[in-house]
Amino acid sequence: MQASQTTLPFLNAYLQRLRRAEVPQGAPARAAEHHRRLVLALTRRLCYPSDYNFDEQDEAEVEFQAYRRDLATVFRAAARADRDGTLAFALDALRSAAERSAGELHFSHAEVVLFLVYLLGEGLPEAAFRMDDSVFSRMLMAIAHSSLSAFPHRAGQLLFFEV
Repeated sequence: MQASQTTLPFLNAYLQRLRRAEVPQGAPARAAEHHRRLVLALTRRLCYPSDYNFDEQDEAEVEFQAYRRDLATVFRAAARADRDGTLAFALDALRSAAERSAGELHFSHAEVVLFLVYLLGEGLPEAAFRMDDSVFSRMLMAIAHSSLSAFPHRAGQLLFFEV
């Protein structure tokens, strides 16, 4: 956690610069692949560790929550830098999680997918929420038709209803 935490300010600055910059001709595919890998790495780091204690939070849990807030900020910056790529990634992750039963999917993976949708809902402009055939509407339909609310852990259930 500590090593990746030191890169967060750099990633924020990089994504802000990428958002403002014109992507050179021939570079969009490479930039899209870098963005996809960045969002994948953020998603992995956003997962709760297996030893996280939800009932009695001590110093380690408080530090992880602060770290997770910082990761969420970088994820929002990634969504602003490449909205379509981030939405596509989140939709793929959501579909993959929704296709699995509660017994096949670890709680932290189900929770992080819902958390990504929550973050996107907070950070995207209202135009992204058109309910015709937008990616976001497909995400909401996938959540509604999934068993993601069936996870017995309260953090996942609360997040399911917040989305």
